[in-house]
Amino acid sequence: MKTFNEWIKKFLFENYFQQSYYKINGQSYSVPKLAKWAQDNINPVSISIDQIQREYISSKDLFIDVKEEEEWFKRSMNANLMFPILLFRQQDGKLDIIDGNHRVWKAWKTGVKEIKAYIFDSNNIPSL
Repeated sequence: MKTFNEWIKKFLFENYFQQSYYKINGQSYSVPKLAKWAQDNINPVSISIDQIQREYISSKDLFIDVKEEEEWFKRSMNANLMFPILLFRQQDGKLDIIDGNHRVWKAWKTGVKEIKAYIFDSNNIPSL
C-alpha cells in the first residue's frame, strides 16, 4: 500500500509534464510518455546549470534576464525543481531541453548550482 507522500509524488509527476510532443529526427514523441519511460528506465543524474548553459543549443535564448512582471518570470518562479528535467543529447554532444526550460531558468536565476535530469540520447530513445 502506498503512503500519501508516495501517491502525491506519483500524481504530481504524472500531471507535471505539460508539453505535448518533442521531435527527434522528424519523429514526434509524447513528452508525458517520455517522462514516464524515463522514470521507469533511467536513473536521474545531477547536471550543473553551468554545463547546461554551455551545451544547450538554445542557451542564448534561455539564459537572459526578464522583468518580474513578465509571464515567463512568474511561470518560471512557480516551477517545481523537485521534478527532473528531460534532456536530449544530440550526436554532436549538444543538449536540447525536452521538458524543463522554466525549471532550468529558475535554477539559474536563483543560484541553484545543479538540477536533476533524465538524459536521453540516440541510443536510449524508446519506441512509444
